Amino acid sequence: IAYWPFDGDLNDAVGDSHGEAMGTDAIVYAPGVFGQGIDLDGIDQYVQTPEANEEMFDFQDGTGFSVSAWYRVDGFTKGWQALIAKGEGNRWRVHRRSGEPQLTGNGGSGDVAGATGDVNDGEIHHLVLVSDPAGGEVRFYSDGELVSSGGAPAIQSNDNPMMIGQNPDTGNRTWDGLIDDVGVWNRPISGEEVALIYNDGAGTALVSSAPYSVGLNFGADAPDGSGAGAMEAGASAGLAGIAQSNWNSLADAAGSSDAVVANDGSSSGITVEWASNNTWSSTGWGEENNGFEGGDRTMMTGYLDTGNATTSTVAISDIPDELSSYDVIVYALGGVAFRGGLYWVEDSEGNVLTARKAGDSDQNPTGYVEDPGVDHSDSGNYLVFSGLSAANIVVVGSTVDDPGIRAPINGVQLVAAAGGDAPALSIANNGDGTVTVTFEGKLQAAASVNGPWADVNESSPLTIEASEAMQYARAVNE
Repeated sequence: IAYWPFDGDLNDAVGDSHGEAMGTDAIVYAPGVFGQGIDLDGIDQYVQTPEANEEMFDFQDGTGFSVSAWYRVDGFTKGWQALIAKGEGNRWRVHRRSGEPQLTGNGGSGDVAGATGDVNDGEIHHLVLVSDPAGGEVRFYSDGELVSSGGAPAIQSNDNPMMIGQNPDTGNRTWDGLIDDVGVWNRPISGEEVALIYNDGAGTALVSSAPYSVGLNFGADAPDGSGAGAMEAGASAGLAGIAQSNWNSLADAAGSSDAVVANDGSSSGITVEWASNNTWSSTGWGEENNGFEGGDRTMMTGYLDTGNATTSTVAISDIPDELSSYDVIVYALGGVAFRGGLYWVEDSEGNVLTARKAGDSDQNPTGYVEDPGVDHSDSGNYLVFSGLSAANIVVVGSTVDDPGIRAPINGVQLVAAAGGDAPALSIANNGDGTVTVTFEGKLQAAASVNGPWADVNESSPLTIEASEAMQYARAVNE
């Protein structure tokens, strides 16, 4: 019923329980399990959900509820620090157990007897609190394992808004550390679902809200063969709203790869071939011009490097149907500020498809700034080429016939264009042990929200047994 990915904002991705930032200082977004999470200061920062929606988090209809969250402890600075809470008593909450270095939960029958164990270790952990009135118990999971249970819940209500990082019934319970990917259900989720969400620590996103994209990370061998520019599969980088994991790390000044994956980890079918003068880096190779952190710093480290009057090319072939209309983001940050070149996109026959933009690296950036590309008097660290549909393209960075002396290409990201009519999909419980899936376009299914997705090859409507293995479904345009 609510899901906060915390990828650059406090919005509820499945409803209207959008968060409001509270506290003296602005909340900082930091690398999380998926994209970003909120990094609360433990002083007075927390997220408050709308008062108008507070009743939906009281769970007074007897069906129970579940709460899932990823978190990191940066400091246990006060007793009973709240990770997520509706209130005291038998209003539910997940919080520090007194002054101990562990968390526990109350799902409507007092705190469960057990707890997480010591989590004050600087690592990201996962927990789930399940309140199950029909089953007569409360269950508490830590890092995918059931660690404790409690008696039959008798959930109380109040008029306070639900809070993330604070307890609305009492003050001075603010969280110090990271919180990411918070989800709330109005039902008890199963142990199998908990295991799927935890996914052996790699995690499974509760909702795939980001558009389909493919990220190519160049100069992965830089600086100087160290590999410091190589992205881990779970590391996230990119602009807010389209930041992705599963970047394809590509080394050397020239090469090719047909093992290119998309942001969901599935094979994209793309083949990429690149050629440049050499590779260089924005940090660690005698030049320092990279103030990014986390995965963004890694992705913006190595790059394809032109010399004077040379050209780098990235040929991308067999672009899939998921990218029938797409934008190209070229990330460009050199080791020295305000050096630049010309950038454009052409098709495989050499026909220019976009404007030629003048790109110039900004100075020691800590965040993404779009280069308008008008001329060399403006600067930034990425350029956007929108509205493309060709199945085969070449991204070009060049200093030929241009006063610029460098045209770095750190990364290229292909992102499905926003807009257009998405195919409809609905699932109805028939009340007889079957469900009916009605869809437009083509139905695909997967065991995980991150794929891999496979065609179902059935027509709409499709009726299936509800007792079959749990699956995720999506409809895609044919």
